Amino acid sequence: MYCRKCGTQLNDNAKFCKKCGCKVSTNETLEKNAQKEEASSENLNQDDSQSGNSNVPDKGSKKKNGNGGKKGGPVKRAIRFIIMFLLIAVVLVLTLDYFDIVDFKKLLNLSDNETKEIELHGELLDDDNYRTENIDADAFFEEKASVLRVQNVDDSEDNKTGVEIIEYFSDLGFDDQYISAEYSMAGEYGGKELIGQETSDKHPVYEGIYVNSSDQIWMIYYINGRIMAMPVSYNLQSGKNVKVIISENESIMSYDGTTNQFYETIPDPSVLDVKSVEEITAETLDQLTYEVIDSL
Repeated sequence: MYCRKCGTQLNDNAKFCKKCGCKVSTNETLEKNAQKEEASSENLNQDDSQSGNSNVPDKGSKKKNGNGGKKGGPVKRAIRFIIMFLLIAVVLVLTLDYFDIVDFKKLLNLSDNETKEIELHGELLDDDNYRTENIDADAFFEEKASVLRVQNVDDSEDNKTGVEIIEYFSDLGFDDQYISAEYSMAGEYGGKELIGQETSDKHPVYEGIYVNSSDQIWMIYYINGRIMAMPVSYNLQSGKNVKVIISENESIMSYDGTTNQFYETIPDPSVLDVKSVEEITAETLDQLTYEVIDSL
């Protein structure tokens, strides 16, 4: 502040000019103090705004809840995410297991007793109603089928090596197919093993996948010199409780890993519907439409 008479700069609280002695007006002092307080208040508001701690609400602002006005909150959103993740995981596991993309029995290192099963024309015993830890093959076949003959694996002359089975499948028209085996000649379960040209070991059971000209999926089985075919697509879409299998006569060949024996049987129609054709080849399966299978 300055003296209104001589222009000398004065202290803010001065009542008289130190040079000319002129009395300082009270209004001037009050005005100067008001300007000082206003400047101080502006600086304070500016600091609060920069630190994000301003307590002055904006015009038109609405009160929000503790979650920013969004429904649910982080806990509920996390729960929904976990449930969705588990559902996706379950669907993925079931899909991989159904199509045998991942062998979960081998992955979980289950013991031999837990994985032994009767290889009764492939997929029949995949149903939990038939799969047990200590299944009795003789008792099963006595109840579910008529047994024509039983043979030890070592006594059979029809066991083939991996190289021989690839050639055999090729002669039937099943070229470049996915062929696998699960059991050794000693009856030990080792999970699905992909059979290649270098496979010199023999196996009691071989499985192959064939897709015919109508895009129908078939499982081809070779057990003790017998070839059988299961129409996977047909069995899935037919809605029938009993699965169909195609054989070259009324009987089928099965294998039990626990006793390491082959069983030739005629299954009870309530367990398995055996339909026969003269010869099982790729050409034959290409002609077996759903309508033709029903007519067999």
